[in-house]
This record gives sequence, C-alpha cells and structure tokens, in this order.
Amino acid sequence: MSRHPFSSSKFFIVSRGKAVIVALAALTSLCACAPQSGTSVPEAEKATVSAGDPFAVAVSRMTPGQQAVMATPYGADSLVALENVYTSGLGLSCRKAQVTASGATHRLAICRDDSGWYVSDPIFEQSQR
Repeated sequence: MSRHPFSSSKFFIVSRGKAVIVALAALTSLCACAPQSGTSVPEAEKATVSAGDPFAVAVSRMTPGQQAVMATPYGADSLVALENVYTSGLGLSCRKAQVTASGATHRLAICRDDSGWYVSDPIFEQSQR
C-alpha cells in the first residue's frame, strides 16, 4: 500500500508554519484598513499638498475634533468640525467633516488624489426623494 505524499509529519509542520505566516500577514494588512479616528494628521502631509479646492485644503489641515468657522459651499460663516481621518477604499487620504450652515448640518468626505484636495460627492447624507 502506498503512502499519501502529504501524510508525513514533516509536511504538516511546514504547512502549519506557512499557514501561521499567511494568517499573520492577513491580520496585519487588515489592520492597515481600519479607520484612523483620533489620529493626528502627519505634518508632512499638511505641508506637501496644498493644491485643490481652498475649502477642502483648509479642512485637510485641521486635526480630528477641531472646529472652525469658515466659508464653505453651504455659506460664508459655517461651523466646520473635523470628525476623523481615514483611508478610503480606493487608498485615498480622506477627512470626514461636519458642516453646520443656516441651521442645516451636512456631513462631507474630503479626499486627496493626484490633483489635490477636493470635496467628495455627499456620501454620508440621505438623498432627497
């Protein structure tokens, strides 16, 4: 009777070791995708990219939890609060902000691509029907 080539204990130990390495690599890569709430904005990122929409650039320089009164697409004297910093599913550096203007609150995503900072389409608000 022939022995199955994968039944040796040596193969089991090597495969098990590789499985552990693969599992650790997968866990490490998943941690990199987690939201980065409460983190500060790297100084190098603040200084290097200032191109794009002036409002988006101003929000990109804020730190999570910071609030400021500024001109926004919703009005001249709007209260802007930066909620958190995160990496989008496309790998873009983004900011989640809340803007209060004329009694209405708007939640925005401000992201950076190769052209600079821009206000993303409103993905956090419910659409009007």
